[in-house]
Amino acid sequence: NSPAWVGKTALVTHQAPLAFSNHMTRLRMAEGVVPRFAALQLHYLCTSGYFRHRCKKHVNQASISPTTLAESVPFVLPPTEAQRRIVAKIDALLASSRAARAALQAVPELLEQYKQTVLAAAFRGVLTNELADGQLPRGWSMATVESLAADVPRAIQSGPFGSSLKHEEFQASGVLAIGIDNVHAAGFSLGRNNRISEEK
Repeated sequence: NSPAWVGKTALVTHQAPLAFSNHMTRLRMAEGVVPRFAALQLHYLCTSGYFRHRCKKHVNQASISPTTLAESVPFVLPPTEAQRRIVAKIDALLASSRAARAALQAVPELLEQYKQTVLAAAFRGVLTNELADGQLPRGWSMATVESLAADVPRAIQSGPFGSSLKHEEFQASGVLAIGIDNVHAAGFSLGRNNRISEEK
């Protein structure tokens, strides 16, 4: 029904009786035409925009008539054996593409694992080649977060002076209110740029 998908084509090899929608057109290939080759070529015409610019657009509907499909659509027809070779090559390339896509989907998880490995190495002294003497590298020490905080009132605190902050208190100008959306992978971003009054 969408102009973008007029001409979307699939090869049907199912042997059982099938019914199909009146929005679809069935093609049965003559001897010497490899069905997979025909389906791939018609689908290529669809994805390259050929049908989108030539289809008839009705109310909430778009179509190519069987007559137009039969008489006007260009179709390249090599010898049968060449069709088979082309189909084999396309299928091999598409299989490689699917494998590459599957591998790429695993990349974010691998990057997260790599990041965690780097951080773990950093806090063991491995990145700076400071060899461990027991649990910590020589010259390193353990500390509490409190001992690291600046010597000012409330160097460690939660929320604006320990009070709750409601979304309805945000305003267009004022002091930037830091929330969880400002923290990204140990980095800082303005995020939603929520602001509160000087008094708050």
